[in-house]
Amino acid sequence: MNEPFSRSTFSLLFAALFLIAATLSFEGATGGSSIVGLPMGPGLRMEPYFAEEDNLRGDTSAHLIRNVSVVTGATAFLECRVRNLGAKRVSWVRHRDVHILAVGGVAFASDRRMSARAFEDTGRFVFTIKETRKSDEGAYECQISTEPPRALVINLFVQGEFFGLLLLQAGKLK
Repeated sequence: MNEPFSRSTFSLLFAALFLIAATLSFEGATGGSSIVGLPMGPGLRMEPYFAEEDNLRGDTSAHLIRNVSVVTGATAFLECRVRNLGAKRVSWVRHRDVHILAVGGVAFASDRRMSARAFEDTGRFVFTIKETRKSDEGAYECQISTEPPRALVINLFVQGEFFGLLLLQAGKLK
């Protein structure tokens, strides 16, 4: 009797499909991207894009802007999530002087308070500023190296300590 698949082959195929399905459902449930190179999100997009664009319902012309507030002296965490990055790169740019602060997880800023982390397997990119000062306030851009570049602007607001206490009491600052 000639069977196209032996039992062991069938078992291996079934196990592989189960693992792929489990990975996709786990990643989908956590909001992360799934397997690198596969289309993601609404419309199964192939090009790199920011996870926030999933909420725009197809309006990719909308500006992606986020505000982050910290108290003077606290650590600011600026984060962007990118899907379908592929061979493209993510960089952090400060608008004030159009200074490239980091590419991927490598920081180029001469200020030791600034650092960058790249979690490329989940598409998370975090730019950190320790011991924030009022002079750190302004717009920072998470930029994908597409042509033209895609950008998520994060406006950093550094508040005085008194204002920070008010925000803490109001439950608006973590």
